[in-house]
Amino acid sequence: MARELAAIVNPGAFKARKKDPERMLADFNLYMKSFNDFLVVTDNNDATGAKKKSLLRAVGGIDMVFLFDHVGKVAENASYEDAVNAIRMEITGQTNQAMIRYKLFRGMSQGEESFSSWWAKVKEQADKCLFEGYNVKAAARDAILFQTSDVRLRKKVLAEDYGLEDTVKLGLAYEQTQTKAAAMGTNKEDESKSAVRRLVEEVARLSLSPGEGSEKVKCQTCSGTH
Repeated sequence: MARELAAIVNPGAFKARKKDPERMLADFNLYMKSFNDFLVVTDNNDATGAKKKSLLRAVGGIDMVFLFDHVGKVAENASYEDAVNAIRMEITGQTNQAMIRYKLFRGMSQGEESFSSWWAKVKEQADKCLFEGYNVKAAARDAILFQTSDVRLRKKVLAEDYGLEDTVKLGLAYEQTQTKAAAMGTNKEDESKSAVRRLVEEVARLSLSPGEGSEKVKCQTCSGTH
């Protein structure tokens, strides 16, 4: 019976979506929950760290070995918990944290969705965020990112995952560029208005008032003078 139950809860080989770190992180977290259940069912929950690591590599397959050796770069003497955390941290580091937190705080409105299903999605998104070391600078960067009216700045910071210093530099640069462009536009507009005004004045100067500079002659048709 225990063997049958173990076969049921066996999570099988892990499939790493190497080109999608965000999705791979979610898959890894879900896989580890299933694997820990597997340890309990197979009476290995209290096994040594070395045995747990060996089981994880064996059950997880070639992609799990890849995570151990090339992603987490797990040391031989690392504990089971440290090995799992190292892999998780490295996968998280490959994700765009700016984009993940932006979606968490600004892109998950409940709308018409039921709270019971909506909050679970919010929690899943929060699990993808790396809050270790989240400090004043990171919070300030996020506040700028989430609330700036400069769409170009928001897109650039999201795409490049800039820190606070680079975000501020870019914001100031965009503002200065816009100010210079506006000043150049104003100068051209003033020059255009001045040219039109000079033309109007010239036309007015050349225009003659009725009768001024003209000579009355006798009309051959009506015998009047014009």
